Amino acid sequence: MNKTLEVGLGVAGILVVGLFAFNFFTANERASDRPSLELGKYFQEQMFARGTEGGFIPIEGFNAGLLMSAFPGLVAGDFEGVETFEGMYMVENGEAVFTRTKGQPISSAANTISKAGYKTLLQNISLRLSHPIATKGDIDVLINRLFNTSITNFEECVAAGNAIMESYPSQCSDGTQTFTEFIGNELEKIDMIRIDSPRPNRTVESPLVITGEARGYWFFEASFPVSLVDWDGRIIAEGIATAQKDWMTEEFVSFTATLVFTPDPNAYSTRGTLILKKDNPSGLPEHDDALEIPVTIGAGNEAEDAHGAGILPFKSGVRGKVSVGPVCPVETYPPQPGCEDRQLQTTVRVFTKNNDGAPFVSGETGADGIFTFMVPPGEYILEALGREPLLRCESKDIIIVSNTMSEVNLSCDSGIR
Repeated sequence: MNKTLEVGLGVAGILVVGLFAFNFFTANERASDRPSLELGKYFQEQMFARGTEGGFIPIEGFNAGLLMSAFPGLVAGDFEGVETFEGMYMVENGEAVFTRTKGQPISSAANTISKAGYKTLLQNISLRLSHPIATKGDIDVLINRLFNTSITNFEECVAAGNAIMESYPSQCSDGTQTFTEFIGNELEKIDMIRIDSPRPNRTVESPLVITGEARGYWFFEASFPVSLVDWDGRIIAEGIATAQKDWMTEEFVSFTATLVFTPDPNAYSTRGTLILKKDNPSGLPEHDDALEIPVTIGAGNEAEDAHGAGILPFKSGVRGKVSVGPVCPVETYPPQPGCEDRQLQTTVRVFTKNNDGAPFVSGETGADGIFTFMVPPGEYILEALGREPLLRCESKDIIIVSNTMSEVNLSCDSGIR
């Protein structure tokens, strides 16, 4: 055999082997993209079961029209090439149209989807929704997506079994719409205040410990107010966040706060909002600002308090009034008319004894200076904040006993002499 012939045979052999390998791997690749016979059968059974739940009882099986009525998430394009007992569906002008491929006789089940058709239908839907099918569980999730199409928000999209995209805020797509998780105004305020705990949309329970960092100008006298409101906007807890280091700076300063609350078991919704307000001693609305974080309000009343003193809510506490004086430059006894000490609207904080950290609880007095706190039995320090120029307020050591409301008043020195 001459060399030319040998070379020609060698090249031909390589081409044959290469063509065989290409066809083999291409066929396997196409086959791997298709659901198995077992999964196709399971899909058919579940579609029939769920479809009949909706009141559709086809005598001879489902056709394209009945399936789209039973499963609002189906579209006409899903039926492209889907086999029936006597033909297949093709999509024409946006509609699934039955095309006969078999001769006589013609039966009433001509356009009923066949076993092979359900397998094709499953493959079409999987590709359209980018929903890979590897297990029966994948099919269950897919059918739920087809059956429940009233998705209006991120939570419903996730509950329907749709994939969550890796982003912040998180996003979820049902194949036709993309929903973004609501995280309040966290991104808008991120250069002024940042919250470490709790994170948006987490479940919070009492006592709730809040941590994060804020620019120094978010504070006044090393603190700013914090509140928790329910679905209806009702305040269910108020407190004070305190700086953990020098706040006289424009840099970020870490803070902490603790809120104690009792959830309403009859509330319409467990959704709520945690509000971290910028302290605004001027009272001018143009200086108001706040970080608002959506949360879920947990039961919380089953937990033991931080002192191990029992079950929330507490049946003991302290109440009283904050007053300020002198009001006139010269004090007399009894005071001259109009020179009596006046009630002070300010912040009152309760610290556990021998604890230099965040207050156990804090809140604002009313215009009448009155405050009330429910706290467990123990030793505490009660203090009022002097939020006016030259104002200096006292603190008092107090002892709270079980099932008793202690009466303690606080006074502040106005600095008037």
